Amino acid sequence: MVKQRGIIKQYGRLLYEISQSTKSEAELKKQVGVFAGLLAKKGLLNKFDEIVSDFQEYAAKKEGETEVQITTSRQLNKRQADKIDKAIEKILGRKVRLNLLVEAKILGGLILQIGDKVFDGSLKARLEDLKAQMAC
Repeated sequence: MVKQRGIIKQYGRLLYEISQSTKSEAELKKQVGVFAGLLAKKGLLNKFDEIVSDFQEYAAKKEGETEVQITTSRQLNKRQADKIDKAIEKILGRKVRLNLLVEAKILGGLILQIGDKVFDGSLKARLEDLKAQMAC
């Protein structure tokens, strides 16, 4: 399984290289078609979502960006997202790419994930902490 994960990462990087070396949109479509054919031949079409995810992660790293996932209880408007984007860029000192998710079950606040670090400022987490403190 670990070996297949490494292979999937390599295909993500290959897809990035294809996207960077292609001069026109028509050529890119053709090359992506060839790439999809290769995946089908290797029996990896069912791993396409993972490959695209690795492609995005690799592209962000190559272009000096950090991917940041923000989960909120309701949809952020553009102004709110831009404000958060600028604040995180200032803190990290580098460009970020936001991935915004909405999960009503967090009730309020937000959950911020940068790489493997998670900062849970959700109302749900705070209520669970309060409940745990009151049980002691």
